[in-house]
Amino acid sequence: MSVTFVTYIDESGDTGLEQVKKPEDPKGATEWLVLSAFLVRIANDSKMVTWTQDVQRKLDSKRTDLHFNKLLDFKKTLVS
Repeated sequence: MSVTFVTYIDESGDTGLEQVKKPEDPKGATEWLVLSAFLVRIANDSKMVTWTQDVQRKLDSKRTDLHFNKLLDFKKTLVS
């Protein structure tokens, strides 16, 4: 069976679950962890770097990475 897709997997959330934030004490970790993934056809995998650079240029970003949660709300709509 040949490989037809590449899966990109990422997580978001706090790893410090030993001290979860409480309403009366804002110090500590959140109670959530998100695991997400998306599939790219193997034929399009080589385009991912260019796609990311195009998005960053569209957003006028100086960053070398792309984190959706760090974008301003109006920029999130440009990426979606």
